[in-house]
Amino acid sequence: KLLKQFRETVVGAVKKKSKNKEIEDLLGCKAPQEIDILPPHKAKNKGSGKRQMSSKEKAVRKTEKRKRRCGNCKRWVNHNS
Repeated sequence: KLLKQFRETVVGAVKKKSKNKEIEDLLGCKAPQEIDILPPHKAKNKGSGKRQMSSKEKAVRKTEKRKRRCGNCKRWVNHNS
């Protein structure tokens, strides 16, 4: 009877303690009531974006374009009006 009564009191006390309370007792401080940390932004990986072109690649692409006659200055250039 005494052993059964001891088990009930010890096991009952352990079960009543919540996990947060056990951690607070272990660390020696209480958990904050409000949390000020925001979750991180979603990461973009696995090729979800377009590859950045270098300035050299941009210059080569611009020289490959056919020039047009500007309506304002009447020259053959890459801008219009």
